Order: sequence, then structure tokens, then C-alpha cells
Amino acid sequence: DRLKFKVEIPGNTWFSIGYGYGMNYVDMVLFQPDKVTDLWSTGMWTPGEDAAQSYEDTEITESGGTYTITTFRERLTGDDEDFQFEECGKSHEFRWAASTISSWFLKHNKKGSLRLDLKEDCMIDVLDIVSDNSTKLQATFFSITLLTLL
Repeated sequence: DRLKFKVEIPGNTWFSIGYGYGMNYVDMVLFQPDKVTDLWSTGMWTPGEDAAQSYEDTEITESGGTYTITTFRERLTGDDEDFQFEECGKSHEFRWAASTISSWFLKHNKKGSLRLDLKEDCMIDVLDIVSDNSTKLQATFFSITLLTLL
């Protein structure tokens, strides 16, 4: 099974998902206008790249300054530094962070929570839209859609 991620971000930003709480030993994914990077965080500093990049078949398009990034990841990667979506029928609470200052991977100035519910058959039951109403872009600031492909 593969998870499909579709993220929309403005060109001057980056967006990330942390598959856990905080930054200690947490799998992360970073979306930038030109790439997707699998990260592993070991503490309260800039996360490093995961030795095994688990995101594949990435496509990036741009329209009117908004970048649409589509990429895929296996539900079970076998990588010790990746979150494994092992349990179907379970809700997952994740964290997201972003920078509206630059698309360079600098300290975030936005953060929040993201909830993902997997049904018993591991299809995604609830899709979450991450938005930040403190910006002029409002709901289009960050948009993420997660789908499971069998």
C-alpha cells in the first residue's frame, strides 16, 4: 500500500509533517517548492536527511506562484527512521511546521496539529486541511490531501 501526499504551498515557504510529538527521534517529511525530503530529527535542532529517502514518484507543478507537490510513500517502509502505518482502524495525531519567511529550511514560524484516521481496511477516513488564518492566503496557505492507494 502506498500513501499519496498532495501538498500546495506558496513559493516562498516550506511545509513539514512530523510523525510524532516534538523533535526527539521523530520521522519528518519536508515539502519545498523544488523537492521533497525525508528527514529524521534527533533533537531541538535542524533535522538531518534520512539515509533512506522513502518518498518517490514526486511531481511538482507551479501555477500563479503556488506549488503543487504530489509524492508517494509506502505505508510500511521497513526503515527504522520512518513512521510505520502499521495499525489500521487507528487515529494518528501528527504535528506540522512551516516557514512563511523563506523556502530555505530555516526555523519554522508556524506550527499546528494534523489528524489522520485510517479505517479498518487502511483507507483514509478523514482528510485534514492544514490552514493558517493569520496569513493573507488563509485556507490556501497549506493544503494537504492524503490518500491510500492499494
